[in-house]
Amino acid sequence: MENIIIYTFLFLPEILVSIGIFSLINRIVFIKNSIKTLGEISGVQNYKVASSAGGGRAPSTERTVYYSDVHFYDESGCRHNCIVGFANRFLSRRVGDKVPIIYNKKNPKISFLNHWFIVWVTPVSILFIGIALLYLKYKKIR
Repeated sequence: MENIIIYTFLFLPEILVSIGIFSLINRIVFIKNSIKTLGEISGVQNYKVASSAGGGRAPSTERTVYYSDVHFYDESGCRHNCIVGFANRFLSRRVGDKVPIIYNKKNPKISFLNHWFIVWVTPVSILFIGIALLYLKYKKIR
């Protein structure tokens, strides 16, 4: 078990670069095979989230997180919901406002806001961190 942990950290830069390249290619293929449309903010959901201050030593508190409900219609006219989640911070709009959505034409349940940050932040960040760690790893060898 210890060897697995050691090798994981030893090859972490290579693993991150591989995951970053895979997720970047996956995102490019998704965009190529997706459809862009407009969705509508139909409401707001609130969730109670427990948060612990002080690294678990202090008693946990609850805070409320708000997520916009966004729905859109696919090419056949079926209504679908888009899970906004983290992208909610980009929605400073009101109920009834239109927002750009991108969805998989074969499976419209796979959808998210069509915003450059939402589309590209995960694959580019993973790839960038992996490349930076590779640089640091092999810079010391020279």
